[in-house]
Amino acid sequence: MAFFVNVVDFDYQNRPARRWDWLAAFGLAAGVFFLAGSLARANPLTGGNWLGGDLSQQYLSFFQYYRHVWAGATDQIGYSFANGLGGSMAGNWAYYLLSPFNLLTLLFPPERLPQVLYGIILLKIGWAAAAMSFMLRQIEPTLERAINLALALSYALMGYTVVYQMNLMWLDGVILLPLLVWAVRRLLDKGSFLPYTLLLALAVISNYYIAYMLAVFLVLYCAYMIIMSWYDWRRALRQLGRFVWGSLLGGLLSMVVVVPTLLDLLAGKGTQATPKLPLFIAGWTQTPAKLIIGSPSNGLPNVFIGTLALFAFVGYFFSTRFALREKIAGGLVAFVLGAGFVFNGINLFWHGLQLPQAYPFRFSFLVSFWLIYLAATQLTQIVYWHFESWFPPTLVAGAVLVYAFLLRHQVAGITPVRLALSGAFLLLLLLGIVLWQRRSARIWRWLVLLAVVGEVGANATLSMATLPRVSTAALARSSQTTLQWQNAVRKQADADWYRVAAVPLTPGQVNQSLEAGHASGTAAAGPSSTAVVNLYQALGLPAGNRGYAGVTGTQVSDALLGVQYTAVNDQTRTNLRTDLTAESVVYQRGAMTVRQSPNTLPVGFAVDRQAALGKLSPTDPLANQTLMMNTLTGADDEFFTSVPAARAVLTNVHREGTALVPSRKGRAATVTSNTPVTRQLPTYVIVQPAALHDSAVTINGEKVILPVESTGPIVVGLLPQNGQVNVRWTLRRKTEAQPLRIAQLRPAILHSAVTRLNAQAWRITKRSGNQLSGTITVGAGQQLMTLIPFASGWHAVVDGRAAPVRRSASAFLSVPLTAGKHRVTLRYKLPGLTWGMMLSILGLVLLLGTVIYGRHRKKSEAGTNVFEQ
Repeated sequence: MAFFVNVVDFDYQNRPARRWDWLAAFGLAAGVFFLAGSLARANPLTGGNWLGGDLSQQYLSFFQYYRHVWAGATDQIGYSFANGLGGSMAGNWAYYLLSPFNLLTLLFPPERLPQVLYGIILLKIGWAAAAMSFMLRQIEPTLERAINLALALSYALMGYTVVYQMNLMWLDGVILLPLLVWAVRRLLDKGSFLPYTLLLALAVISNYYIAYMLAVFLVLYCAYMIIMSWYDWRRALRQLGRFVWGSLLGGLLSMVVVVPTLLDLLAGKGTQATPKLPLFIAGWTQTPAKLIIGSPSNGLPNVFIGTLALFAFVGYFFSTRFALREKIAGGLVAFVLGAGFVFNGINLFWHGLQLPQAYPFRFSFLVSFWLIYLAATQLTQIVYWHFESWFPPTLVAGAVLVYAFLLRHQVAGITPVRLALSGAFLLLLLLGIVLWQRRSARIWRWLVLLAVVGEVGANATLSMATLPRVSTAALARSSQTTLQWQNAVRKQADADWYRVAAVPLTPGQVNQSLEAGHASGTAAAGPSSTAVVNLYQALGLPAGNRGYAGVTGTQVSDALLGVQYTAVNDQTRTNLRTDLTAESVVYQRGAMTVRQSPNTLPVGFAVDRQAALGKLSPTDPLANQTLMMNTLTGADDEFFTSVPAARAVLTNVHREGTALVPSRKGRAATVTSNTPVTRQLPTYVIVQPAALHDSAVTINGEKVILPVESTGPIVVGLLPQNGQVNVRWTLRRKTEAQPLRIAQLRPAILHSAVTRLNAQAWRITKRSGNQLSGTITVGAGQQLMTLIPFASGWHAVVDGRAAPVRRSASAFLSVPLTAGKHRVTLRYKLPGLTWGMMLSILGLVLLLGTVIYGRHRKKSEAGTNVFEQ
């Protein structure tokens, strides 16, 4: 704490064994995390369930893809047809897969992947403690060993790492932050460019997103250090020049990753519109409640660092041993960091001007680091027990407990047990100081470390017990089943190019196609083409900022997207494609059934070059599907027949203008409609987004649950064997009333249209992860139209010569051709890779030149000094 007696150990230089404190910190943090997970039944190595959140729903598939690439599927490094409809993998690599720790996944069989990922997180938490201990020993060599270990443990198991642990790609930044701070000090003081430049490049390559936050923080830290070491303007400008040049070199070294990633982001996720936000963040006054033990992930900043670090941080500003300039500089950095918890604009800036999708306040680890950093500074300086050193922190800690108690009904996770534990550890630390400060400093120091171990361990245990998790064994069975039906489809399709739409075994699980590498229609957690997202919304499939999913739609949209197979889990009660029940079954085992569509368009076919897609409707996806199919065929077919919906029955619901409002609280408020329809015809219900957001929707017993959030209308397919379409809304709140729309498919008309286009197919003779080659015969004024999303990385070769590519039908790639038979090859080359490599090579050359010049200059200065003497 900020006020401890005898915490400064001036004999450190005479104890070289302490240079291994970082190793002790590693073992201590890893051990506490392992034990806490076991107690919370969240340690898969001791039989607990651990996987949850995006790790189970998305990241596992990315790591399976990672393994496939290293196993030989190198043609899928830059592009993969398994990434949604097909897309660049640059952003996925740069965000999820470039951490050096990921190489460990290659050492174990695929069925052990969940346990291996847990082991990686365990290692990262241990290395975070080691890095913090190393930094503290380098910049504060007089810090006593027990306090060094206690602060390193507080950092490694802070609230951020415990709650966000399953976002393991962010933890590299947590490890590198203390090392970068150490490297910045060496750069400013000694002109040592190599550590800072290499560590900054490693941070960007490991995860560009967290590296952005690190870079902003390092700018603040550079300014702080210049103020702290101020001598004159000449020295300050020289330090600033070193920092700018070193940062530029680190950025250049990472360009091989940054340039392709930037181009990928600009084509999709990086161009999202940001809604207008209020000045203040909702609930910002509740943030202090996150300082108590065991606070779960509840949408507030995760800033738990333990009582020791909090006391020392507060004590720093009341200590008389620090100059006012130092306190102002440290306080300004803390204010700038903490302002991101209060103001929406600053919070948005920290997240790269893009609103985070779930997991808010992703930069909060920087705040925790800075609190611990100033705490360490305080703990090296206090050598006497002063009233001003212990009384203000005690008041602050007590005020936090009282404030959390007052908020117990507003903030989730504040329980009497957690408040009592927080108070108990506060008293334990205070008693340790009072009872042992004069009797035995050694016992006191290790008692404080023991208290910190108990406090952060209790916080980790309670927090992990509240994290949402799924059964590791159940997820393993799900992956095994997925691979089985994927292999069955692969045998069925032989060498043909095909797409599979899959309803996940686990609700919310996406990116399953990456596990086997087949073409898909679902993508999430990566940059998504804006054109594809808009197309999905127009066709009635769920799509939004977090990706898109081919789990709804009609047999017409299946044909337009080239979906040949559909995999459905019959027991999840989230099957929104029961209209496919009559299609032929190619695989069935347990709850999983895979059906093959008789009406599938090939990956490429000939269409009129002048065919232009008209304006699409924002509310009528069936009209959009009809328009698109007729644009391709040049016909004027009607694929759907409208069915008048039955009058709705309101239960505990009344109307207010055009809105439906629940009448009495505590009772179910439902709107039910039973519409008679022709049996055995594929039938489709259009569900508007307002109904999905404000109510729970069930259609013929199937819950409408989407794996990704959608901002457009959704088409739900069914085969009404009982001649009824039952639609039931259970209102959660006031909902805008919208007319129910139902239509039935004309299968014969669809089959005729698909047959005409298949007669003009592009016959694929060779394919790989980033290339398709085949022959096609076109007539005068026609072009090759593909079902591959248009992207700047695609290049066409027609009969051995380069040919242009263009966008057609809203989102797809096409190649203009002359009349006759042609061999057409489409090959994808990752945009920006060449330029990125050239810039990285330039950065390496400049870094070597800078290091050589610096060493030569030091030798010259040393020689001059000897000569002068």
